[in-house]
Amino acid sequence: MSRARLTSGLLLLQLGLVSTGALAEPGAHAEPGFDSVARGAVFDTGIGSSMAGDTLMAQLGGESAGIRLLRGTWLLQWDVLVAAKAGYLANENPYLFLLGGHALAWAEGGARFMSTRTWSPYGGLRLGNEAQIMGHPGAALSDFDRSNAVDGVGGVSERALFRVDAGVSFLERGRSMLLVLFGQEALRAPTLHVPGQAFTEVGLGARFDFSRSVMASVEGVWGVTSNRPMAPARTDQTTHVGMTATLRKIFKNGMWIAGSVSWDRDSDRAVDEETGTVFDTTNAPTFAFALLYGLPLWRARP
Repeated sequence: MSRARLTSGLLLLQLGLVSTGALAEPGAHAEPGFDSVARGAVFDTGIGSSMAGDTLMAQLGGESAGIRLLRGTWLLQWDVLVAAKAGYLANENPYLFLLGGHALAWAEGGARFMSTRTWSPYGGLRLGNEAQIMGHPGAALSDFDRSNAVDGVGGVSERALFRVDAGVSFLERGRSMLLVLFGQEALRAPTLHVPGQAFTEVGLGARFDFSRSVMASVEGVWGVTSNRPMAPARTDQTTHVGMTATLRKIFKNGMWIAGSVSWDRDSDRAVDEETGTVFDTTNAPTFAFALLYGLPLWRARP
């Protein structure tokens, strides 16, 4: 898949998910029993580390995130963020200043198959994508191929996923919980030094919500790529493992604060099919921690 095709597909998907998120505005046939939504202007700052180096970043933009019960049976979850982003990457001395934009959008529609009960089997489908463009002022993105690696932080980064969930849902007025096992296809577009990859992944996820008060989620994932040829008689396979956790507190006036942490690591196994020699390598882990403050731009719905 070419970068142009993937980019256009991601943009179309993001526009579609933004439209889906708009369905969660007041008046979209929402049941009065349960909803929890945070939307408005956001500012966050965070630290991280990766193969490219340590980072200190901040972003300013807008976000809509939440969960809502529709028609007593359907659960809609979403998170849409568009922001300007800037910060430093410690991959050289002096540190590299980066400036650009970041956008993510995902939405999941699911069904509670026994909607009249507090506990119900649950099944859902999720589409998501994330795109980031970060450059150094006064330099072209192509200049990064003459500097230390910036993959995943500087330049263009694009990811997309398709997920199927199955599990159980707990729901009563004011409280919601989802416990799911999921399978997904996760796509990464190529960067300057890393080829494009497609991971088949499985994982476990949990989400807890108190209506218009608290949103919390945690998930872990493991996945692999297919064997791909790297040279005559040599193949390579990448394994990915990771976890993420978020906690968001929404106040009565609509403001919210949130914290998130993530950790993941890739490892590769190259096999020389002529000699049977196996080479195992493991990348430095990627870690990120961020704090976010959100401010509603209109009066919260009573």
